[in-house]
Amino acid sequence: DLMGQGYTIVQWNSGSSTHGQCLELNNQQWMIQDFLSGLAHDAPIFERSHPGDKSCNLVVSGEGLPQVVVDSFGNVQEI
Repeated sequence: DLMGQGYTIVQWNSGSSTHGQCLELNNQQWMIQDFLSGLAHDAPIFERSHPGDKSCNLVVSGEGLPQVVVDSFGNVQEI
């Protein structure tokens, strides 16, 4: 849905996670279409990190659009 609204960049935020797999992803960026491609499930955060780590989220941005945060449950909040 965000890609259809013009969002283009996804940045990983490990927050207060203590899981190595999550921490290694901190501040990494992808083009949104690359981040979402090749998923086995409709859960991109869980496929790339420790499943169930509520500390991690994604900061999603696009030119001229407000940044939004997507949490590990898919909830979107404007920042």
